[in-house]
Amino acid sequence: MRPAPYTVPSDGPVGDLLSATGRHPWRPSHLHFIVTADGYRSLVTELFPEDDPYLDEDAVFGVRQSLILRYRKLDDTSELPLTFEAAEKLEPSFYSVNFDFTLVREVA
Repeated sequence: MRPAPYTVPSDGPVGDLLSATGRHPWRPSHLHFIVTADGYRSLVTELFPEDDPYLDEDAVFGVRQSLILRYRKLDDTSELPLTFEAAEKLEPSFYSVNFDFTLVREVA
C-alpha cells in the first residue's frame, strides 16, 4: 500500500488563509513516523514519495528534500531484508522504501 494525497480542511480560517494566498488545500502523500530510543531525543517526522504531484505545493510547507524517497515496486519478498518479519503477509505487488533515521543523544 502507498499513502495518498489528501486535503486539509478548507473551510473557516484555514480556507480563508489558503484563498487569500492563492494556495490549494492539498498535502502530498506521506508516512508519519515517531522514533524513540532510551538516551536519545524522540524524532517525529514524515516521509514523502518522490513522484507525488504536490511535493512543491504542500499546503502546510512540510516537505524537505531530505524527506523525499523513491518507492520501489516489488513482486518478490526475497528482495526484502531477512529480518523483515511481515514478509510472508505481503501480497504482490508491494512497495519498499529505504530511509535511515538518525537520533540525537539527550544532553544530561
